[in-house]
Amino acid sequence: MESIMDRIDKVFKAGTFSSDFLYLTSCVSDFLAASPEIKISEELDSINESHSMLIDFARRGYDDPKRKEIYNRLLRRLYTLLLDIKNSQLVRDTHTLACAFTKVSTCNFSHESIQKNLEDFVSLLPFLMLDDENNREEKTEELYVSHQDYMSKLFDYILVSRQWAEFDAKFYSGLILSPLIDIRDAQIIVSAITLSLSTVFDVNKMGTLYDVIMSADNQRVRQRALVGFMLNVRCGYEKYFPEIGKMVKTLCREESIIAELIELQFQLFYAFLAKEDSAYLTNDVFPSIVKNQNIHLDKSGDFIEIDDDPMDDILGSRKTEERMAELEESMRKMVDMERAGSDIYFGGFSHMKRFPFFNTLSNWFCPFYLEHPALKMTTTKVGDKDILGRIISTGPFCDSDRYSFALAMATVFDRMPSSLKEMISSGAMTPNSGVIADANAPATIRRQYIQDIYRFFELFSYKSDFINPFDAEASDFAFLFLANPLFVQGIKSNKYYELCDFLVRKKCYRELGRLLEAMEHTAKDWEWYYYHGMCSYKRLDFNTAEHDFAKAASINSDDAKVLRMHALSSMRARKYDSAVTSWEKLIQIKPQNIKYKMNHCLSLIYINQTAKALNLAYELSLLDGKSPYTDRVLAWALLCDGRVADAIKSYLRLIDKGNSTYEDLLNLGYAYWFDGNIALASKYMSEFVNEWKNTEDYRLAKKSGRGDYELLMDKFNEDMYLLDKHHIDITDKAIISDMVLMK
Repeated sequence: MESIMDRIDKVFKAGTFSSDFLYLTSCVSDFLAASPEIKISEELDSINESHSMLIDFARRGYDDPKRKEIYNRLLRRLYTLLLDIKNSQLVRDTHTLACAFTKVSTCNFSHESIQKNLEDFVSLLPFLMLDDENNREEKTEELYVSHQDYMSKLFDYILVSRQWAEFDAKFYSGLILSPLIDIRDAQIIVSAITLSLSTVFDVNKMGTLYDVIMSADNQRVRQRALVGFMLNVRCGYEKYFPEIGKMVKTLCREESIIAELIELQFQLFYAFLAKEDSAYLTNDVFPSIVKNQNIHLDKSGDFIEIDDDPMDDILGSRKTEERMAELEESMRKMVDMERAGSDIYFGGFSHMKRFPFFNTLSNWFCPFYLEHPALKMTTTKVGDKDILGRIISTGPFCDSDRYSFALAMATVFDRMPSSLKEMISSGAMTPNSGVIADANAPATIRRQYIQDIYRFFELFSYKSDFINPFDAEASDFAFLFLANPLFVQGIKSNKYYELCDFLVRKKCYRELGRLLEAMEHTAKDWEWYYYHGMCSYKRLDFNTAEHDFAKAASINSDDAKVLRMHALSSMRARKYDSAVTSWEKLIQIKPQNIKYKMNHCLSLIYINQTAKALNLAYELSLLDGKSPYTDRVLAWALLCDGRVADAIKSYLRLIDKGNSTYEDLLNLGYAYWFDGNIALASKYMSEFVNEWKNTEDYRLAKKSGRGDYELLMDKFNEDMYLLDKHHIDITDKAIISDMVLMK
C-alpha cells in the first residue's frame, strides 16, 4: 500500500498535474487519521465546506462567473496543505530536521522579534567600540557568541517552517533587503530559505528569493538568491502555482539576467563535475607537485623541511631544471582548470569537514568572518587577526573552505617550522591579489557560493536527510535548471547550443539528452539534430544517430564535424554507402587527413569495392608506413580481397611488432580458417576471446545476459559478408565456436 509521502510525491511529480479534488482531500484525510497530533483539520474542513457549496450551486444551475477562479483557489489551498503535510512528515522522520525543530520549538520567532534582534545587533556594535578597552573585547565576544547562536536557530526555524503566507514572504523580502541588518545575516537567511525549498517546495519562499534577485543592491545577497531560486525551479510546479511561470518570464526579459543564467548553468555543471576533476588532480597532477616540493608531513603530522639533493651541485642543474619544469607544468594544468571554472579545491578540503563546527547547519553557509566564535582558538594562536584575515580571505576559496583552513591552522600551528610561523606572522604568506581578477565580481561570488552548497550536500554528516540537487536521479536534474521548459521559452536557442557544445566536450550525454528534450526545434535546426545524434551515438543507437546526422548534414553539408559523425554512425549502423559518401566529402575538405582515408578505405571494403580499397590501402601504407593503423587497414583489405596468405603475413607482422589488438587476433583466426588451418584458426580465436573478455566491449555485451557462445556467434555474424565469400555456414561457425570455447 502506498504511503502518504508516496501519494504526495506522485501528486507533485514533475510533468504531471492533478486536479482530482477528491483524491487530494483523501490524501489529507488519511494523513490526519494516522497523525491526529498535526493540527490541520480546521483548514481541511474549511476547504471541504467551500467545495461543497461550490458543487451545490453548480448543481442547482447558478451561473457564477468566478466559479473557476474559486475552484482553482481551493485546489491551491489543498496543494499547500499537502506540502505542509510533507513537511510535517519529514520533520518527524528525518534526524536533521527533527533536531532543528526541537532546537527552535520553544523560541520566539515572530516577525517583530526577528527584526528587532537583527537590527539590535547592528546598532550595538558601534557602541561597544566606545566602551572601556578592558571590557570592549570581552563584551564584543559575548555579543558575537549570542548573535551567532541566534542566527543558527533562525536558520533552523526557517528550514523547518511550514508553507509561508504572502505576508511572511513580504516580511523576509523586506528584512533581507533592509540596510539596518548585517549583510552576513541577510546571506544566511537566503541560504536557509534555499535549503528549506530543497526539502519542501514553497511558492512564497520562491517569491522572496525572486524579490531579492530583482531588488538587491548587494551582490553577495543577490547571487545567493539567484542560485537558490534556480536550484528550486521545479518542472511542472507552475501548473500548481502559476506565479512561478510569471517570475521566470520576467527574469528572461532582461538580457543581463539571461547572461547570468547561462553563466550560472555552466558554473553548476562545473560543481557537478567536481568529483571527476578531483580524481584527475589526485591521480595525475598532485603527485607531481608533491614529488617536487621540499616540505613534507611525517607520520606524526609534523612538518619536515627536506634539503635539496647535494649531488645536484656536483652533477649540474639538469635534474633541478627537469623537476622545476615538471612542477610548473603541473601547476599550469591546475591553474588552467581553475580559470575554466573547475572546483580544484574540493578534493583537498573534502577531508577537512569533520570539525565540530560543521555539525551546525548554518555554519556551512555562513560568510567567513574572523569574529566567528568557533575561530577563537585560531585567532589566539596566530595572534595578528589582520594578517590572518588577509591570508585566509584573499584567494579563490569558498567560505566553507576558509573556515576549514582556519580551523585546521589552529590544530597544526604549534607544529609548524619556525620559518613558516615567521612568514605567517610577517604577512609574507598573504596571497597575491592577482590570484582572482575580481573577488567581488558577481561570477566569482556566485561560483564560491555554489561550492559552499556543493560541499554541504556532498559532505554533511547527515547528507542523506536532504535531496542533493547535484544528484541527477534523486533531484530530477535540479542543477540543470535550463532544461525546464519555462526557460526554453524565454532564452534564444543559440545560448542553449553553447551549453550543448560544453556538455559534449565534458561527455555529459545524459544531461545533454535531458536538455534537448526540453528544447524547441524546427526541421532547419541542424545543431539540434547534431547534438541529438551525439546522444544517440553514445547510447549505441546507431540507426537513430545516423538519421540525425544525415538530417544535420543535409542542412549544413560543409561542416566537418557533422560529416565525420554521419560517416562514423553510418559505419556502425552498417550503412556503408552513406559512409563512403561522407568520407569522400571529408577528404575533399581535409585531403591530408590519414584517418579519413583509412575509414574511407574500410567503408569501400564493406560495399565489396575491395580492389579500390586495396589500392587505397597501399597508398596509405606508403604515406604512413610506420603506423600500425595503416598496417591494420592493409591487412584487412588483403583479407577481404581474398589474398589470404598476404593477410596472414600482415597480421603476423603486427603481432611481432607488439602492435596488435584483440580484433587482429580474430581476423588472423579468420585468415587461417579460410586457408584451411583449423588448428591455428582456433588458437588465435581463443587468444582473441581471452583478450576480449578484458575489454569494455565484452562487458557491455555481457549485460544482455547472453552466454559466450552467443556472443562469439554475434561477432561472426557481424562479419558475415566476409564469411559468406568463403562459404562458411552456421554449422562451420558452431564447430569452431565449440573448439574455441572448449580450450
